[in-house]
Amino acid sequence: MIFVVSPAGLERCYQARADMPPGPKDISLMKKIMADFGIESQLPPEVARP
Repeated sequence: MIFVVSPAGLERCYQARADMPPGPKDISLMKKIMADFGIESQLPPEVARP
């Protein structure tokens, strides 16, 4: 697959997610990181609950 993102900067979002502690991911933290980059998460209700 090839992804084109414009403007550049999405790599910082990927890095922030990669820098999260190992183990099960905190969905609320992931949503905050994504929101910081203008990305809205669309998760099923059973996953989206804090």
